Amino acid sequence: MIIKWARDKPIMEKQVSAKNMQIKFNKLPRKLKEKKINKKISLSTSNRILNKYIGKPRVIRKVFYLKPNEKKLRVQFCKFMKENNISPENIFFTDESIFPLQAYMNKGTNKIRLSKKTRRKIRAGNEESNNLISREYHKFNNSIMVSGGICNEGLGELIFHSGNLNSFAYKQVLKYYKEDLNRYPSKIFQQDGAKSHSSKLSRNMIQFLFKDKFIPTWDGLVLNNKLIPKWPPNSPDLSAIEIIWGIIKQMMILFPPKTMSGLKRIIKMVWDSIPKSICENIIEHMKYRWALCIKYKGRRLDKELLRKIPKIKKDFKWKMKSSEINGVRVSYNDKFVMRLKKKDIKERKKQLNEQKKVEKQAKEKLDKLLKMKPKEYKQIPMKEKKETKEEYENQRARREIYEEEIEKLEKMAPLDYLSILNEETKEKLIGLCLDRKLMESSTEDKETIYSDDENEEEDMEFEDEMELEEDND
Repeated sequence: MIIKWARDKPIMEKQVSAKNMQIKFNKLPRKLKEKKINKKISLSTSNRILNKYIGKPRVIRKVFYLKPNEKKLRVQFCKFMKENNISPENIFFTDESIFPLQAYMNKGTNKIRLSKKTRRKIRAGNEESNNLISREYHKFNNSIMVSGGICNEGLGELIFHSGNLNSFAYKQVLKYYKEDLNRYPSKIFQQDGAKSHSSKLSRNMIQFLFKDKFIPTWDGLVLNNKLIPKWPPNSPDLSAIEIIWGIIKQMMILFPPKTMSGLKRIIKMVWDSIPKSICENIIEHMKYRWALCIKYKGRRLDKELLRKIPKIKKDFKWKMKSSEINGVRVSYNDKFVMRLKKKDIKERKKQLNEQKKVEKQAKEKLDKLLKMKPKEYKQIPMKEKKETKEEYENQRARREIYEEEIEKLEKMAPLDYLSILNEETKEKLIGLCLDRKLMESSTEDKETIYSDDENEEEDMEFEDEMELEEDND
């Protein structure tokens, strides 16, 4: 069967589109010849023929790019770990992820079946019926960045970021990671090669906090007379924490948040609900991934390759637990802190201007009293004179205190400013606890079940960073 475009351009296998296509009548199968169809056939017929003789179309997936030298680094890293008996069970995997308020709409899962009556209404232009097949998106989507860590013994505590993650903010994050590793003292700290992770400030902090128990993201590190290979760049498929981010994003599809405070609550609630058994299964699965990376010479671990190794065990059930967002860990960007400081100074200057007005009124009252004639002045009670004078002195003292505080704040460094803020003030400033409610009552007691399913189309795939792919098979 020869297939041609309308412009007579040659085509490649599995890149065939049925639109604007013609099939030569003399090259069609015998069954179609007997029906005596015209040279031009309908779109559905051409699709059916293409599916039968060439195969069903596949969606082209967006994947990360790997350079040849990066493939070598992946193999070198995995071999070094194997030779030195360092398995994923010995590592505390860490990373950051961004969660948008309006989650990405997956074409494979966002489908709806409509009755004939509803379809007629849509064609007629009915607005209510049309809303069933459309979803509004904001031009600029709000999002939040979070950090966390995982090992076979469980998860660390979640960290929220205020502003972008730079070296200043990551220095605070490293201190939080150190608190997590104090609970798992035998684990080795791991991070990826982001700019904020590999800066001079971050390197010094990592070497100070973790001594010789970390995987570097820079070249030339020697520990115990051994040259330690750095964590390979562009390798999210070798890190266990990426699978956890996928689980949280799946839950956000089931319980879509409407506000930023709701987004923070659902992320925190899912994170705290993930049991130890899931962490153990994910870390066990990473062993096979590292071996697969060596076998295929550092190639990207696509969905097809992951089918050759055992899947993550899913024969367990777990419930969504309630968790408080009060006292959550937060890292602050220095620019964000400076903005908070300016906002604080601005509010204090407003208070200072109000205080000056009150002081002026007290001074006018005192001046009026002092300018009185001796006879009138004697008639005023001594108690009232003292109170007027004391009030003026108190208002003047308050004004001086405001001025001193503003002067101190203007000279204060970002870290010093953070130290004077209490936790409640920090949470209010970044909007973490607009109200203390955990979630809507309808989502609190729902049970999330992960179990094996005979239907492959409905089965949740944990591989390939837990992203739902469109299955046209």
